Amino acid sequence: EHLIGQGARRILHVAGPESNRDATERQRGFREVVRERLGDHDPSVFPGTFQEDSGRAAARAMLAGGMPFDAVFAGNDMMAVDLMSELREAGVEVGRDILVAGFDDIPLARYVHPQLTTVHSDITRLGSAGAQMVLRILEGEELGEEAGLVIAPALAVRASTQGLAR
Repeated sequence: EHLIGQGARRILHVAGPESNRDATERQRGFREVVRERLGDHDPSVFPGTFQEDSGRAAARAMLAGGMPFDAVFAGNDMMAVDLMSELREAGVEVGRDILVAGFDDIPLARYVHPQLTTVHSDITRLGSAGAQMVLRILEGEELGEEAGLVIAPALAVRASTQGLAR
């Protein structure tokens, strides 16, 4: 949504591992938004591993593929950081020529240049809630679906998505 709001119309995604539920949910969300907002029923997804080297490999594939794109949503921040590095080395100005966003809001996201726009999820709160649920189970309590907790993420907007140069 944010990338589209910043003017992006050809958005690519670097996914995490297929075996990872978080990765598949992020990819599903990406696909749904691109289909609904841009009418692209087959958005491009590049494979990734959640490791930084897969961000660099995806950037190389994107640049070599000849497919026009103006934004990338990476499945996590480590891939996004390395992807940005590879794009910069290729002469791309991240934040103006190509917008890049990640997911997780790792501390490094605030220190790279440009600073990385990312989805912040409160892992401390999530870990605490998980631990409390485990304690309840260990005490013999049966938890039903109503015991589930939804911790909504928040967008941390930074310079990597400042706006496309037109």
